[in-house]
Amino acid sequence: MLTNLRNLRLQVNMTQQDVADALGVSRQAYSNYEQGKREPELKVIAALGEVLHCPLNLLLGRESPYEGGARIPILGTVKGGFDRMAEQEYEGYEVADLAAPDEYFFLRVTGDSMAPQIQEGDLALIHSQDTLSSGDIGVVLLEDGEATVKRVVLNEKNVVLQPFNNAYTPKVLQKDNYRILGKVVRTTREW
Repeated sequence: MLTNLRNLRLQVNMTQQDVADALGVSRQAYSNYEQGKREPELKVIAALGEVLHCPLNLLLGRESPYEGGARIPILGTVKGGFDRMAEQEYEGYEVADLAAPDEYFFLRVTGDSMAPQIQEGDLALIHSQDTLSSGDIGVVLLEDGEATVKRVVLNEKNVVLQPFNNAYTPKVLQKDNYRILGKVVRTTREW
């Protein structure tokens, strides 16, 4: 699924060992990613974008646009709950008509903490970005590797991940204990 890793790495004058060290993986693991023998987890893909200084979807090798839009990758699942890990389960592509398709990806939502607005099984279209405004719905990667979709409320001291479902309590994070992967711009429900 990842393409052009070698070229992107060479553009920033890094060795395989340099990238592996920055990601916290072995050189062999990184080499397997570069050769297409192994797919990295979502958190590693996000880190690769930072290390190689390129948008997430550039790593995914955009194909030519299709009628009605561009093919946007479905990278895996993100939970609409807490204490469930996000999974890297590449599902294929979904077509979306976007001005800058290389800045987007899809994730499938699991769990019910964002119900009734976002249901389990919905496809969330994510704009790849590392900041959000208070009140935005975003995908947040926590320090334990858990990724979740929540309304993000920012204040001076911390960040609150707010579920829509009242059966769940908000989660309060310290400023350095998370990373924003992107903003949810829309969800699609399959029947």
